[in-house]
Amino acid sequence: MGGIIVLPQEVSRKIAAGEVIEAPFSAVRELVDNAIDAGAARIGVVTVNGGKESILVTDDGSGMSCEDALLSIQKHTTSKIKRADDLLDVRTMGFRGEALSSICTVSDFSMVTRTPEAPHGTRVSCRFGKNISSKPEAANRGTAVTVRSLFSNLPARKKFLKSARTESARVKDEIVRKAVFFHRIGFSYKADDKTVFSLSPANDVRVRIGDIFGADVEKSLNEASADGEGYSLTLLVSDPSQALSGRLGQYFFVNGRPVSDRALFAAVGNPVRGYFPAGRYPHLFLFIDIEPGLVDVNVHPQKKEVKISVMQRLFSSVGDLTRQAFALQNGGSVYSGGGGNGRVPGFERLHERPLAGDLFSLSSPRQIKELSQQDSCFETVEREAFFPAALVFRGTLFRTYLLFEGEEDVLIVDQHAAHERVLYERFQSQKGRARMNKTLLAPIVFTPPGSCHGDLSDALECFHDAGIVIEPFGEDSFAVVELPGIVPEHKEEETISRLLEEFCAGDLRPDAGTIEDRFFSTAACRAAVKEGDALSEREAFRLLSDLAATRVPYMCPHGRPSVIRRSRAYIEKLFGRR
Repeated sequence: MGGIIVLPQEVSRKIAAGEVIEAPFSAVRELVDNAIDAGAARIGVVTVNGGKESILVTDDGSGMSCEDALLSIQKHTTSKIKRADDLLDVRTMGFRGEALSSICTVSDFSMVTRTPEAPHGTRVSCRFGKNISSKPEAANRGTAVTVRSLFSNLPARKKFLKSARTESARVKDEIVRKAVFFHRIGFSYKADDKTVFSLSPANDVRVRIGDIFGADVEKSLNEASADGEGYSLTLLVSDPSQALSGRLGQYFFVNGRPVSDRALFAAVGNPVRGYFPAGRYPHLFLFIDIEPGLVDVNVHPQKKEVKISVMQRLFSSVGDLTRQAFALQNGGSVYSGGGGNGRVPGFERLHERPLAGDLFSLSSPRQIKELSQQDSCFETVEREAFFPAALVFRGTLFRTYLLFEGEEDVLIVDQHAAHERVLYERFQSQKGRARMNKTLLAPIVFTPPGSCHGDLSDALECFHDAGIVIEPFGEDSFAVVELPGIVPEHKEEETISRLLEEFCAGDLRPDAGTIEDRFFSTAACRAAVKEGDALSEREAFRLLSDLAATRVPYMCPHGRPSVIRRSRAYIEKLFGRR
């Protein structure tokens, strides 16, 4: 029978190092953070073989004395905080005191550093956490850190590193995130003797964005700012002329720290829908300056996440600011393509029926959605209740919900969810048949984040088995050249872009069956009628009949109810008649 033991220090240090340093880009992130905190005016990064062979990060910052240099590579040593209360007022990029120690534990490490007043510099060396040494050495002001043979003492971790190209792309992405906010610092990155970029210091963040993303993006940026209780916001967002096929051009910063937060994506995502075509997204840069006491940066070893105590209030402010920024573009015009009174996909347009019925004041759209979440609302809808001959079409609620009146009840159909279900099952029915692919005349080019490049490369065969043919395109991108024939015309890009976004976000397993099913549901969502599309009476009945013929008519492929049923007795009770 085994017992609990205390892990040897060598093992525990490797485990801790693995939490902080995930791959070469993690080491670069920590070293660049240290350079920024040291007041560097210029920071250079050089990698060989994606950083797996070597990483060199140089800066012209304040440097360290010999004593501090030796101390800096010890566990939990830092100049940024001194006591627990200092965590409530963190204003530096580094603060955990783990970075250099962790890097030393998993690499052949050396550092040359010199302060401005010192006559010479100091070289500190450490090989995989052992054989620490120091000696005087001629050096320029600042610090140069060399990391070689990363994870050579951790084969289990090393085997999960991606290709050199992928790791280089991840390093580039990490530096870009720092370079956007710290635009007054010059940044350069060289991979295998090839200069990836060299960014001069810029007084304006717009100039830095232009240097990285192009002059057209810089010119298209619109700015809005706002103040809240304990925080201020600045937003730069491009107009539709610089639309992207995914959200990879959206960056969020909290007190200068690049963060990834689903709530912030949602806060800016909702207003975007009214101003951009479906499946297209702006370049967007949100800078949040918040009182340190309102944010906890000590959430994740790799500093990817923060926790904000006023997130609900901040969420609302971000949404309002995004709407304000878009309203300033082109006099506040809203994108209206692909919907409204145009041709509705999958239906023959005859005539429009005016909105009618006495139930329009019954509920708000939000209340209707809340009603649809109640179990009793849709599980009791029998297939017989769909029979058109027994129903009368009473119009549309909020240009989204179709209203059918029966003798003793009423059906409210979410037209988008219903059409999604119909199309999804239609696409599913083609499984097992000889698949008909369409070759795209203009391949769809997709540039994943550096952290996803290798995963996507490894999954290309799975996508191919699902009928999606993707090929490498240049150093950082991929080109989608074939798709299943079921995807509607002009919906190809937004459908595959959404699917690839989900894959890069980790929400889609690299399995052909899973990919194919998700593609069907995504294609159905993109092709279905939308909120605001006006349906005629005939179209409404046709949709109801098609929904009744599906295997699961009660909900869309994503699990939202497609139809709810309310009895006459229930409605009479609302009005106090019973």
